[in-house]
Amino acid sequence: MSEKWKDELTEQLAKAILSLETVEEVYDFLEDVATIG
Repeated sequence: MSEKWKDELTEQLAKAILSLETVEEVYDFLEDVATIG
Protein backbone atom coordinates (compact mmCIF):
# COMPACT_ATOMS: atom_id res chain seq x y z
CA MET A 1 0.00 0.00 0.00
CA SER A 2 1.16 3.51 -0.73
CA GLU A 3 2.51 5.37 2.29
CA LYS A 4 0.23 8.34 1.49
CA TRP A 5 -2.77 6.26 2.65
CA LYS A 6 -1.31 5.34 6.01
CA ASP A 7 -2.50 7.59 8.80
CA GLU A 8 -4.51 7.32 12.01
CA LEU A 9 -7.91 7.69 10.29
CA THR A 10 -7.30 4.98 7.69
CA GLU A 11 -5.95 2.75 10.46
CA GLN A 12 -9.20 3.23 12.40
CA LEU A 13 -11.28 2.59 9.27
CA ALA A 14 -9.39 -0.62 8.51
CA LYS A 15 -9.83 -1.87 12.07
CA ALA A 16 -13.54 -1.03 11.99
CA ILE A 17 -13.98 -3.01 8.78
CA LEU A 18 -12.07 -5.97 10.18
CA SER A 19 -14.29 -6.01 13.27
CA LEU A 20 -17.45 -6.64 11.24
CA GLU A 21 -18.72 -10.19 11.63
CA THR A 22 -21.89 -10.48 9.57
CA VAL A 23 -23.19 -9.29 6.22
CA GLU A 24 -25.81 -7.26 8.09
CA GLU A 25 -23.07 -5.47 10.04
CA VAL A 26 -21.31 -4.68 6.76
CA TYR A 27 -24.51 -3.22 5.28
CA ASP A 28 -25.08 -1.12 8.40
CA PHE A 29 -21.47 0.08 8.39
CA LEU A 30 -21.58 1.03 4.71
CA GLU A 31 -24.86 2.88 5.21
CA ASP A 32 -23.32 4.84 8.09
CA VAL A 33 -20.18 5.65 6.11
CA ALA A 34 -22.18 6.79 3.08
CA THR A 35 -24.54 9.01 5.09
CA ILE A 36 -23.85 12.70 4.70
CA GLY A 37 -24.67 14.95 7.64
